[in-house]
Amino acid sequence: MEAVRATSAWVASRSSHVTVDSSGVEKVAERMKDSIPKVEWDFEGIHYFDGGPLTVQYLFVLDALNFCFWPDKDMTYDHLAAGLKEALQNDKSAFDADRLQKYTGFRDHTVYKGHQIFLYKRAQIFAADLWGAFKGQGYGEFNDIESVTMFADYIVPAVLEQLGVLKFSPSLANMIESNREISSGSEEEVELRACSVHAVEEIRELIHRKSGKQVIFYCFILQ
Repeated sequence: MEAVRATSAWVASRSSHVTVDSSGVEKVAERMKDSIPKVEWDFEGIHYFDGGPLTVQYLFVLDALNFCFWPDKDMTYDHLAAGLKEALQNDKSAFDADRLQKYTGFRDHTVYKGHQIFLYKRAQIFAADLWGAFKGQGYGEFNDIESVTMFADYIVPAVLEQLGVLKFSPSLANMIESNREISSGSEEEVELRACSVHAVEEIRELIHRKSGKQVIFYCFILQ
C-alpha cells in the first residue's frame, strides 16, 4: 500500500485544516512502545465463520458496507456484522459473485489539490480481516501483511485529536463541534483521513526505532 502512504504524506505536507503534531506523535509512540497488544480476530458471536469460501464472501460484503454509521446511534458495526451473518445462514447464495459483481465500495480514491490520493480503507480492512480470521493461513495468507496501513475512517481522527497528535483549524473544529456533515471528497474530509494515515505511520516508525518492534496496523486502532 505504498500509494496510500505516499499520497497521504503528500496531503499532510499541504494540509490547510489538519496538522500532524510531532510532539504528539512522540508522546504516543513513547507510551505505546512497551505495551503493544496482541490482537486476535473475533470469529465468534457476531461474525460468520466456517473456515471456507463463504467466510471470504461474508467478509467481502461486510467490509464493503463497513463505512459509516453516523449519525444513526441505533445502528452499529455489531448490527451490520450480525445481520449479514443471519442473511448468509438463511441463504448460502446471498453473497454469490453474480449478486456482487457491480459493487464499487472499494474504489476509495479522490483528487486533492489536483493530485490523485489513494486511501483504500475498505479494501485494506478486507485483506486484514481475511488475515485475522484465517490466522494468516489459507485464504488469509499474505506475506506482506505489514504493508497495510491504518484504516482511514471517521473515528481514528477524533482519537488522534484527543491524543494531541492531530490539530484542527478553527473552521474544521467548528464544523465538528456543531455536528455538521463533512462532505465526502472535500478538502477537510481528505485531510482528516490522509493525515490520520500519515500520523499513524509516523507513530509506527517511531515505535520501531525506539523498540525494534514491527507494529502492524491493528495495534493502533484497538489501543
